[in-house]
Amino acid sequence: MLLLAASLLCCTKEKETITPELLAFDITPTPFSVTLKAKIHNAKYIKEATFVVRNPGDTTIMRPATFSGDTLTATIEPLHPNRGYYAALLWATANVEYSSPTYRFYTDPYPMPRIPSMTITPGAYDAEVRFHFLDEEYLRDYWFYCWKEGTGGAYNTAQTSYVKEGNEFICTVTNLEPETFYDFHVSYSNVGAIGNEYSM
Repeated sequence: MLLLAASLLCCTKEKETITPELLAFDITPTPFSVTLKAKIHNAKYIKEATFVVRNPGDTTIMRPATFSGDTLTATIEPLHPNRGYYAALLWATANVEYSSPTYRFYTDPYPMPRIPSMTITPGAYDAEVRFHFLDEEYLRDYWFYCWKEGTGGAYNTAQTSYVKEGNEFICTVTNLEPETFYDFHVSYSNVGAIGNEYSM
């Protein structure tokens, strides 16, 4: 009788041991992709696993998981910026299929270009302005303005011409008045049509 009880106890423990269990599900989005990571107890008994990402109206994207101990990961792309998606993990043991809960996430917005600095070389009646954008590949358009200091753009007779050398934007401003302070201003937007400003 004791031998039978020990045998049943052994089988029960073995059954509990070989059942994979989802412990954590981490989502790291970017504007154009998402990295999914799942931690599973007893992942060694999983025969195959697939991460799934879908968006209503979009095609479902599936990627096989990469195993590292009890951690499963996959990076899924291409995705659209600033959009809601659903993610889940499907996995199977030798004879049972499992599915994680479905998790909602949003991809990041388009990166916004930045102007780290602006260099102004003034003359008596003109000025040369130089600047560049960080993350310029996401730049949609830009506009350069110059007006008398303190007028908020109400007084603006300056003329500008533009040249680009490498990654540097060069604006030559003419028709300025000698011994006068001016505000220099750049308005720009990224490919997601979100505006930003830089003034000096």
